[in-house]
Amino acid sequence: MYQNTNDLLFPELIGVDLEEISRAYGLNPDLNKSKARLTNVANRMVWSVKDELERLRIESGKIELSIRTINLTEKGRPMELKPLDTIDFLEWVEKPWEESQIYRRFKETLFVLLTFRTDKQGRTIFIGDKLWSMSEDELQGPIKQFWRRVKDTTVEGIVITPVQQTSRVIMKNNLPKQQDNKILHAKIRASNAADLCSLPDGRTISKQGIWFNASYIMELVKDIHGRETIIRTKKGESRTNLEKSQAATIQSDLNEDGYPIDDFIDIIRRTIPSYDKRRLTAADAELLGYRVDDQLAIRLRHPSSTAYLKQLIFSGDYVRTEQHRVLRTDMAGRLLKNLERNARLILLDKGFYITDRCLSRAGVSEKDIADYRESVESYVTEGEFFTLVSLRKDGFTHPLEEIGFEDLFYESILLRIGVLKSLRIGKSNVFIKTLKKPHPDSFMEWLMGEDDVLSMEELRSRASSLLAIFMAEDDLITMVNRSNHHYSKEFEKVYSSHDAYLNSIYDKEDLS
Repeated sequence: MYQNTNDLLFPELIGVDLEEISRAYGLNPDLNKSKARLTNVANRMVWSVKDELERLRIESGKIELSIRTINLTEKGRPMELKPLDTIDFLEWVEKPWEESQIYRRFKETLFVLLTFRTDKQGRTIFIGDKLWSMSEDELQGPIKQFWRRVKDTTVEGIVITPVQQTSRVIMKNNLPKQQDNKILHAKIRASNAADLCSLPDGRTISKQGIWFNASYIMELVKDIHGRETIIRTKKGESRTNLEKSQAATIQSDLNEDGYPIDDFIDIIRRTIPSYDKRRLTAADAELLGYRVDDQLAIRLRHPSSTAYLKQLIFSGDYVRTEQHRVLRTDMAGRLLKNLERNARLILLDKGFYITDRCLSRAGVSEKDIADYRESVESYVTEGEFFTLVSLRKDGFTHPLEEIGFEDLFYESILLRIGVLKSLRIGKSNVFIKTLKKPHPDSFMEWLMGEDDVLSMEELRSRASSLLAIFMAEDDLITMVNRSNHHYSKEFEKVYSSHDAYLNSIYDKEDLS
């Protein structure tokens, strides 16, 4: 049921342009200009029919719903492709077909395809919706073939080849391309060169995603694209610009180069109390000397919000997000994370970063940072937990440590994607050389060793000795409770399992 059903959800919107749909669902089209504009509108649309969608999902027998926006050219080709999922290579090689990520994705999901078309003038029109699920023939045919190809390639060892382009080197691989499968292909979905994931052989690779082929998307919605669509866009409501006298008063209150959009609106309200986000237009902002998007208002002299944020971030040696409200927006958060991944920022504490400008003056390069991490990876033993303090106590040295930054600097280097993983225990990062993210179970098994039971004092003493840090009792108890081990408050002891705890009680009863 619902394998290929059109226009159950939004027939009244067919032929309406994106700006009008935005207004109808409470979005200001002048603020909804980012790459996510279709997704923003789609989320509002779907929310308005969530109960109906849930009913349709139940009737379809599927477990999950997936909302996909498709924007076609006038010739019916997708203007851009979007990834379905990120490939977890470790899971991919371990799990059988019917337990795999990709099998469950298509077996259990009802897809809602919200389809738009953009003409040569840049106007985007909604042209229909489709409820769709993968057929069993396609699941057991091309999808399984794709799964097998990725698995075999990963087990054999993905071939990663550097290719010199005009201004940069890109890394190509031998994962399946669009020509290799009629439905899916694998392609990079990393945000930058430092956005990596682990491979089973210990190497890293830029994050890879599962993508629909453009030709398959075209086939899915060709009936929607091929039918005649009557453009039914109504004339937009009149948009009132600010009066010059009002603008002059507001400008006197605008002292910053950038504001979170809500702060910008609040300043306008000082002069016009009834003003709100729905009334804000690009023309209003320009009259005040600013350009706006969904999160920021920035002065016109800055070419973009990203350019302004980067200028702010790199204006000094250090940056604290608490000092600038614009740096606490979602947009800034994503940018900070990307800059951190690309080693232009190093996290020293929550919301506190050191910039590459400072590192450069200290003589620290990206090569030095990479060498530090690789040196640690080579030095430590696989499967053994450690901290920076225990590492140094064991004799590890590196020229980068001679600079004398805080430990958070060195820990942030080790926290990058690679064969080193970490557990947060209280306020401490505990590391281990492994491909999989460690679980509290593995930490407790390592700490307990061959002992079935230890007193809390013995456990704390052992943790302090092995990791060379103070570990609070409450933090250890939290770790025990997150594992399959058992803590007895009555006896102040930790047992290798709940069964071991029960056996110790029964043994005592037998002795008595």
